[in-house]
Amino acid sequence: MRYIEIEGHVGAAMQRLRRVLEIGEGVDFDADETDLIAEALGKLRALLSLIDLRITGTTDIDWDAELERMTK
Repeated sequence: MRYIEIEGHVGAAMQRLRRVLEIGEGVDFDADETDLIAEALGKLRALLSLIDLRITGTTDIDWDAELERMTK
């Protein structure tokens, strides 16, 4: 059952990220906005990496510390 739950959340995240592509098309962001979005995308990449590590069974990670680091 956890597989179905996780797959559902991943699917929902993919839909929302596709929406980001649609919303961002043709938008001329200023430098500050670009920097802020780039920072948020970096945190998203880090979170995806942690999810991948958790799913593949990597256990020598302090999950709380990693999540804390990403939210700052």
